[in-house]
Amino acid sequence: MAETLPNSSHRKDLITYSLKPSSRRQKNRRSSLLETIWHVNDTPQGESSAQLNQDEIPDHRIVTDPRLIAILDAEYEKQRAKDANEDHGSFESDDGEDESSRPQTKIDRWGMVQEHSAEQNEAERTERAKKSEKDKSRELKWIKMLRSIQEINGGQGQQTLDEKVKAWIAFEKKNREKIKSRIRKGVPDSVRMHYWPLFTGALEAQAKHPNKYSTYQKQLSGGVPTEVEKQIKKDLRRTFPDHVMFKINKGDKAFSGANNGTEDEKQFTSGQRSLYNLLAAVALDHPDLGYTQGMNMLASTFLMYMGEEDSFWMMHSVLNEAKFWSFKELYMTDFPLLSKFFYCHDKLLKKVAPKVSEKLVSLGVLTNMYAWQWFMTGFIDFPRGFVTRIWDIFFYEGVKIYIRVSVGLVLLKEKQILEFPEEEGIAVVSVLKDTSSFGDIDDAMEKCLKVNVSTKQVETW
Repeated sequence: MAETLPNSSHRKDLITYSLKPSSRRQKNRRSSLLETIWHVNDTPQGESSAQLNQDEIPDHRIVTDPRLIAILDAEYEKQRAKDANEDHGSFESDDGEDESSRPQTKIDRWGMVQEHSAEQNEAERTERAKKSEKDKSRELKWIKMLRSIQEINGGQGQQTLDEKVKAWIAFEKKNREKIKSRIRKGVPDSVRMHYWPLFTGALEAQAKHPNKYSTYQKQLSGGVPTEVEKQIKKDLRRTFPDHVMFKINKGDKAFSGANNGTEDEKQFTSGQRSLYNLLAAVALDHPDLGYTQGMNMLASTFLMYMGEEDSFWMMHSVLNEAKFWSFKELYMTDFPLLSKFFYCHDKLLKKVAPKVSEKLVSLGVLTNMYAWQWFMTGFIDFPRGFVTRIWDIFFYEGVKIYIRVSVGLVLLKEKQILEFPEEEGIAVVSVLKDTSSFGDIDDAMEKCLKVNVSTKQVETW
């Protein structure tokens, strides 16, 4: 029997502070700040970080008040300076090993738990600092735009869903090209939870059926078809197992399911339970479809940015709206939409890069040998910053970006492909499936967006 959870808090951004003690004598130093995760919520108007005293920093690891950021920044830099002065820039453990060379557990900006060396962490911190000013400037533009939308029709205070939808339609009609240009540069993490439901039509669908998700959650108390439940639970454990929402750490107290649940069910984390609730509701919403592997990747990513109900409406819109080519067909028997993606990919590749297309044919490399995973999971195996950039455009413009990206990814490896001898088809597939060697995210996205094709062309193929 499924147990529903209240909607998880809206996540605007994820910032990590790796304050792991560098030597044993430092372990008691500000332990409440270790590996702090900051889920940014709306800052109350008129309040600033200066109004929050250091003593108000909570002892738990999840910080929900955005005013803490300045305090955390200051504490972090103060500790680094103090540690450096005390230990002259390096730390030795009791066994004499330099701890700066040991892997350090940290949580990246996407919520993934990773082990990096101190040198890697410092390199990442330096790279983030280079982009921070540009990112802040872009974020302010998006926030200002959001306020402009809210001010339409004299909107003040808390708006109804209908009011938000009408304001967005009016704003988008007048500013379509500006919105499109900004989306292609990337929507800031901190506002994706606000814009994605507008881009997809999810907010409009929710406004028309405000009680639908709560009704499905009540139905879940009666259970879902056994095969559907079994498949969902099987996929829960392999959905982003290294993400803080879904990772079970050894020794951690896992989320307990219903009292009559099995021991296996009781080991689900709260994030996995939210994902179960969401996917089960999607299955109830699509009785002809149920649940199919691959849906979990979309659904879990939505949960990283918003609550269960908002995530449900994102799934509903993506699976059913015309501009997404009835995306649910991607998960139906025989995968009819996947076949269409392959056909459009081949057609476009032949048009923009005939030599590459001919080379792949001569090597015996079929599109499904390298692009199946791309389309079925929304390119989820690529670096997270690249994936979310694709989805930003996909949610606003529709399916065309999927075809452009799939061809663009092949063109990024064009030189290598053309140099392979005829008998090296398998090696070419390996090169195309390698998601770690395609270069800078901005450069890769620029290459994909330069693949020339119109929506009309793609839809008529």
